[in-house]
Amino acid sequence: MSVSLKGFQERFVTFRAGENCAAGSPVEVTAENTVAPQTAGSFAGVCAAVEGDLALVQVSGFVVLPADTTANALALGSGSVVLAAGKVKNGAGRGAIVTAIREDGMAEMILM
Repeated sequence: MSVSLKGFQERFVTFRAGENCAAGSPVEVTAENTVAPQTAGSFAGVCAAVEGDLALVQVSGFVVLPADTTANALALGSGSVVLAAGKVKNGAGRGAIVTAIREDGMAEMILM
């Protein structure tokens, strides 16, 4: 048996796809019912797919994102995380359970 968190409480929402919205990128709401790649706003979720002018966004469940690996920037366990400079770190953002910080600089987490 092995550990697997994939599929746990995954939830998706369809938004309008803003400019440069691409599968795999963290996104933020930039206009009414529209998401675009996250820059400075609130982290809404991860774009799972883009079809035409629509984006499927994973808003909860297991995701893997780049981590801020500097000392004490991201901790294992439950808390709040933010995306800054394209990397996840502890901060006053959305709830998450960080389950692993991998050697390749990626964080495995469950978005709440």
